[in-house]
Amino acid sequence: MTDDDGRTFTRRRLLGLLGSAGVASVAGCGGRTETPTETPEIPGPFTETPGDPDDGTPKTRRGVTFDRVVNAVDDLGWDPTGEQPIDQSLEKNLREGTLIEVPSGEYLVRRRHDVADVSRWGIVGLGETRRGVQFTVPAGKSFRWIMADGGSGIVVENFTMQQGKKFDRSMGMGFLVDDALHLYNVEKAGSNPRQDSKSGSTNGIAVQVKQPDGVAIVDTFVRKGPQDFAHYPGNSITVFTGRGHRGTVYYRNLHIENGGEHGIYASKGQGDVRVEGGLFKNNLGDGVRISGEGSWVKGATVVVDATDRTPGNRGNWHQARGIHLQSGEYGYTGGLVEDCTVIARATPRTEALLKIEHSQGAATVRNCRFYNDTNYPTISVDKPDTGNQRPAKPWEMTFENVEITGRATNTSRWRWRVGRGPASRT
Repeated sequence: MTDDDGRTFTRRRLLGLLGSAGVASVAGCGGRTETPTETPEIPGPFTETPGDPDDGTPKTRRGVTFDRVVNAVDDLGWDPTGEQPIDQSLEKNLREGTLIEVPSGEYLVRRRHDVADVSRWGIVGLGETRRGVQFTVPAGKSFRWIMADGGSGIVVENFTMQQGKKFDRSMGMGFLVDDALHLYNVEKAGSNPRQDSKSGSTNGIAVQVKQPDGVAIVDTFVRKGPQDFAHYPGNSITVFTGRGHRGTVYYRNLHIENGGEHGIYASKGQGDVRVEGGLFKNNLGDGVRISGEGSWVKGATVVVDATDRTPGNRGNWHQARGIHLQSGEYGYTGGLVEDCTVIARATPRTEALLKIEHSQGAATVRNCRFYNDTNYPTISVDKPDTGNQRPAKPWEMTFENVEITGRATNTSRWRWRVGRGPASRT
């Protein structure tokens, strides 16, 4: 931490600057007070590295070289009308070295398909957009139609998981990979049921990298459909990275809106989670949840606006936070929130636009803008836990170039004891 007249502030100094004013500029920001009239453009796009890693041959996608490329309709006999299931052929062809290219159409999947320790396989839609290829499941069913455990060099791209309009089915995918997952331009479309419905419900995508030096890239995953909202834990998570994660996952340019439980829930894995860009709007629970050194949220926009809801919703949307740092029993310290915009115009309830929980140690918040028109706190920092969720030291937060605007009067909530020297959590 630097002195209070520097660009980085102790918690005590930031509290003094904010006070109870509705507008505050911290560490060099101008006093911008105008009300945003619309959601800002999604930052980015964030990309991997300049250029395409492919070598131009038909058998290479996203830097992964396959032994064979097959056409789902011409070579495998898939029915593009959605009348006949594709399960038998899918089961046989989810094998090492095979890339399945899928022409535009609708394809019916009746059961879950487990892919264990298989590398260099892929499913790529050939439609002009991701809606060109749509996979469906039967009414009354909810399952992960693809569940990969292990393997590397996996390419999943350019299609939609279509659930329809009746809240009577759901589908998702799971990837617990060793390395090199490439998931691009995929959508979970349609209406999402609650878990206690006749069909049940399933997560949108679950991504974990099992090897410490492994990497997964998820770029442009979209979920925006109507939701039957239930109280926690009655809905499925949209994007999930859990305790088995040990490598690095990049979530780039996601658009997660109206999720029944969180936009991204990824705070308790042992590896790094890096959220870059994207729009997270009106999700029950958190827009984005991460924690720990090596993890970050950069360039994301998070919006909470009860006056701009998705048509067709059911149930009670009862809580929404913006960005949340929390690690449960792991007690991680570190992490970065940078170049983010968080807007709350109207909400049924929120703990804060930025919530730093008792299980999170030190972190840095830099170059961020918070606009708050609600009666709830903009930034809430808990006192560190004294039990099994006590975070590792250091505990002090770093805030640099943070701007808070809007009509809110309760801009901050801080829970720590101030002793001699710099202010700190205890």
